Amino acid sequence: MELIERKEYEEEETSHDDIGSALITGGCLVLLFGGLPMLFMQNDLQDGVMFFAKWMTVQGAVGVGLIAFGIREKLKAHVKDDA
Repeated sequence: MELIERKEYEEEETSHDDIGSALITGGCLVLLFGGLPMLFMQNDLQDGVMFFAKWMTVQGAVGVGLIAFGIREKLKAHVKDDA
């Protein structure tokens, strides 16, 4: 295999920009689908179990954390581009 052919088969490195976009997308999906338990929230609150309220709090924190980390990774990628 020649050097030119070998370069064509090499995979590109995953950039911080790609990682940031994936994390932001994942965080938005967690927040979007985290609202589904709200269908059962009224019964949960009436029973006093508070399981779904705790679950939504945890999902919200995870979603916001993923989005924040994704934005930080995207900013890191743009700082490297500017330098």
